[in-house]
Amino acid sequence: MLNHPYLTELIFEVIQGAKGGYTASCLNAEINTKAVNLEELHSNLTDAIDDHFGDRPKPEPDEVHLLLFKDDALVEA
Repeated sequence: MLNHPYLTELIFEVIQGAKGGYTASCLNAEINTKAVNLEELHSNLTDAIDDHFGDRPKPEPDEVHLLLFKDDALVEA
């Protein structure tokens, strides 16, 4: 996994659990989080990204991509 201090794009694999809830893992940085619903996931991802980058420059919101896996289908959000 890349952990470059100047990443300009983040790609997350988001998996909806069989019993509900979501797990998000960044494919190009060491950022992971979980949530009960999508609203909480958005908040948790924002916090996790802020924590990961700290005072360093971080990607803009339109440079954060989510790949959502649900019912064996891939949907880009």
